[in-house]
Amino acid sequence: MFAYLCRKCGSCSSEFILEQMEDPGSGQNGSPDDTFVNNTCPNCRSDFVPESYFVLQSAEPLMQRMQSAFQI
Repeated sequence: MFAYLCRKCGSCSSEFILEQMEDPGSGQNGSPDDTFVNNTCPNCRSDFVPESYFVLQSAEPLMQRMQSAFQI
């Protein structure tokens, strides 16, 4: 099982993956801990609010390698 920390813009409804969370079965983390994430939506420039964060779970990986936040 794969889990991703995501957020959704309240203004334009775009959804973004911020990081792959640790897989409890493997003991490995999918992305570096020092990734900088801007608090502004790159599409409409609105600020994100704490309520916009959510966790997405998937049986298969959504991406092979994460270097920064990507739109899904």
